[in-house]
Amino acid sequence: MPTKNFSLSSPPPTDDQVLAAFREHIDERAAAGNMLALAVSDLDFTGGIVTVTLDPMDRAGTQHWALLDESTPDPAGVFGVPVAFTNDEGHWLRRRVERVVVADVDRRVLSQATAGELLWKNLIEVWGTSR
Repeated sequence: MPTKNFSLSSPPPTDDQVLAAFREHIDERAAAGNMLALAVSDLDFTGGIVTVTLDPMDRAGTQHWALLDESTPDPAGVFGVPVAFTNDEGHWLRRRVERVVVADVDRRVLSQATAGELLWKNLIEVWGTSR
């Protein structure tokens, strides 16, 4: 399902549209060889929360500790990109997405951030300020 047919006057995204936007981002990262993205085994959207489940041994052929050791200290930041931007799609997705959670196959939370935190982090990176 395309995620690009929206405007700020459009209805909020459906569950399928939210998942499609996050899946598109994950697929792009995986195609670029990102180990975290290659390790994604499940993607869920329930109650405003996008949950990205990692299974590095099954999906990326690597051990859990090795994947996390070589990856970013902020997996939620990696997977939360679709809601981090100030463009129309980011605004549109934030109408439904409240939080991004990254968990392992045993459901242990590895990283999480609210949509607002992800947006704020992006603004700081773009503008170089925390004010």
